[in-house]
Amino acid sequence: MFDLTRSLFPKFLLLSAAASANGHSAPLPPKAGQSSAASPQAPLLSAPHQGRPALLMIEFVNEWLADDGKLRGLIKDQEAFQHSQQAAQRALAAARDADMPVIHATLQMSSDYRELGQARFGLRGAIPSFNTWKTEDSGWRFHPAFAPRAGEFVVSGRAGASAFAASNLDNYLRGQGITRLYLAGYATHVCIESTLRAAHDLGYEPIVLSDATAAFTAQQQRHVLEHVVHHFGWAMPVQDFIGALRQQEPLPAQSPAVPAAGGPVAAFSAVTAPGQEIPGVSGAMVLDSGLILLSGHVPLSADGSIAGTLQEQLEQVFQNLEATLRQAGSGIDRLVRLTFYVRDYREAELATIRDSRDRWLRGHAPASALIGVQSLFRPEVLVEVDAVAVR
Repeated sequence: MFDLTRSLFPKFLLLSAAASANGHSAPLPPKAGQSSAASPQAPLLSAPHQGRPALLMIEFVNEWLADDGKLRGLIKDQEAFQHSQQAAQRALAAARDADMPVIHATLQMSSDYRELGQARFGLRGAIPSFNTWKTEDSGWRFHPAFAPRAGEFVVSGRAGASAFAASNLDNYLRGQGITRLYLAGYATHVCIESTLRAAHDLGYEPIVLSDATAAFTAQQQRHVLEHVVHHFGWAMPVQDFIGALRQQEPLPAQSPAVPAAGGPVAAFSAVTAPGQEIPGVSGAMVLDSGLILLSGHVPLSADGSIAGTLQEQLEQVFQNLEATLRQAGSGIDRLVRLTFYVRDYREAELATIRDSRDRWLRGHAPASALIGVQSLFRPEVLVEVDAVAVR
C-alpha cells in the first residue's frame, strides 16, 4: 500500500510546489479509497515567499562532464550518464523559463586538503587519492553547458558530500523562503543521497529528479531510487517536473492547446533526441496525459550516413527510436504500437525484420503493422518505423 502511494504522490507534490511559487496552493488529492488524513501530504505553502521551490544542480562540473574529467571514468553506465545530462539540461531550461530559483553546487579544496582534516578514510581519503577539486585546477569549475547565469546562487564553503556540509546553502534557502528542493547531479549514491538526507533532516522537502542523476552503475542507481529515497523525500522524472511547471503557465505558441470534443483542453510538448534534429519535424509529441506520438524514424546515423542492408538499417532505426523514447521519459518497453514501412517489401525479408524487432523488444509485444511501400524519403532508405508509446 505504501509503495503504491509513493509511486502516485510525486506528481501531486510537484503541482503543489509549482502552485506555491505563484502564490497559490490547493489540497493534494487523497488516494482512491482513503481519507485525506491517510495520505502522505506535503505542507501546503501558500504565501509567495513561504514554501518556494528551487532546483539544486549538484556538481555539473568538469570533473564529471569534461572529456578529461578525473571522475568521469567512475561512471560505468555511460548511456545512462549521457541521458542524465540531457535530462538535466531540460530541467534547467524549464526551471529558468518558469523563473524558479536555480542553485549550483561544486566543491573547492585547498592544495593540501586541509578542509578534510587529518583522517584519510571514505571521501576524505578518496578525494586526495584522485587529486580532485583543487582550487588551482579547473575540475571544480562548472561545465559550459551548465554554467550559472547572472543572479543564480552558487554554493560556497562546501566541504563534504552533502551540498549543505559546512556551506552557506542552508542560510540562503531560509533567507529566500525556499523549502522544496529538486535535486539533479552526481553521483546519485554519494552526493545526491547525502544532500537528500541532510535536506530532510533540516526540514526541507527534497525531490530527486530520477533521470537527471546517475550513479556509477545501474544497480546503484536503482538501489537509491527504490530503497533509499522514500525514507527522506520523493523521486520523479524530469518529464513530470517540466509538465507540472508548464501547467502553471500559458501554453507556448509552438505547443498549442488541443481541445477534446466536449472535454478539457489537452497540452503537449515536442521532444527531439540530440543528433536527430530535422527542420520542421519533432522526434515525438508528448501529451500531458502521458501518450507519446513518435515521428517516422529512419536509419540515419549521427554522422548522416545510411547503412546498406535492411538488417543494419533496422538496427539504426531502433537505436534512434530508443533515443527519442528516453528523451521523452519512456523506453522501448513502453511502446504500445509499431508500424514498419519497408521499401519494395518481399516475404523473404520478414525473418530479418522479426529478428531485429525481437532482439530490441525482448518479449514485449506492442500492436504492430508491416506495410510494403514503393519508396521512402531517400532512395537508399529501406525502412521507416513510426510508433506510439506511453510515459
